Amino acid sequence: MRAGVKHIVFMSTAGARQEEEPALSASYWRGEQHLIATAPAWNILRMNFYAESFVQQAQASLDRGVLTGLAENRVAFAARGDVAAAAAGILIGDGHAGAIYNATGPERLSGAERAALIAEITGRPIAFLVIREEQLRAGLTQAGLPAEVVNIVSSIQASFAVGAFDIVTGDVERLGGRPPKPLRDVLAGALIGRRSAFANHSISMTSL
Repeated sequence: MRAGVKHIVFMSTAGARQEEEPALSASYWRGEQHLIATAPAWNILRMNFYAESFVQQAQASLDRGVLTGLAENRVAFAARGDVAAAAAGILIGDGHAGAIYNATGPERLSGAERAALIAEITGRPIAFLVIREEQLRAGLTQAGLPAEVVNIVSSIQASFAVGAFDIVTGDVERLGGRPPKPLRDVLAGALIGRRSAFANHSISMTSL
């Protein structure tokens, strides 16, 4: 505010609420409350979980043949470009001050539906398995990830389980002027090359 900034758009997370660290939304909630209390003009754009970040989980799950989660949850994954378009729409548009928006994808997909989508795109079988948080933490720790990363991943999965990202709005199209990209499109762009590599590997193995 001292720099003369008149309007701040704060990028927050879907389902932001008051809770204790290391919960995912704890710091976002504090940021939202500080902004509301101090900024002369503000907007909050709560982002759903990035579709591109889920790609990383999908790729790792293919190697194990199973996608895991803490519950049979639903998430409306948002593409990064769509979130950026929504933020730009707030900045260049009028009449937004004091509003809270949610940038989401166009559909809510369950864990089983996400696994089926990965299998359809890659041509490889993959199942969805509900696990306990202790199992998740143990697996991440055994993989050599530092405690901070284990806490973040566990917090994200816990947010999935309580429905923090189980929300679909029209805010991306309203603000960005275009419909949000489905998770299928983001996954296909990242995983189709992997499907071809797997097919070529299978052909090579059968020819031995």
